[in-house]
Amino acid sequence: MTEFESKLERFETLAAECDLISKLTDDAAKRELYLRLGLHYRELAGDMRAVIAASVAPGVSSRDSAASGARSRH
Repeated sequence: MTEFESKLERFETLAAECDLISKLTDDAAKRELYLRLGLHYRELAGDMRAVIAASVAPGVSSRDSAASGARSRH
């Protein structure tokens, strides 16, 4: 898993956690805060998906791309 993919997974997890917290809280202000925070994390995840798509050439898997990058550094 690349660094970008790790960040994408983290943003998706945080968004899901914020959504859950917003559903569980009785405080309207906290509910709104966690809904907005979850939306922000979903936007970051979308941005990270775009970065991943742009960094991987069509037809090349991220593993192939990472492996070729590691070889070119040596």
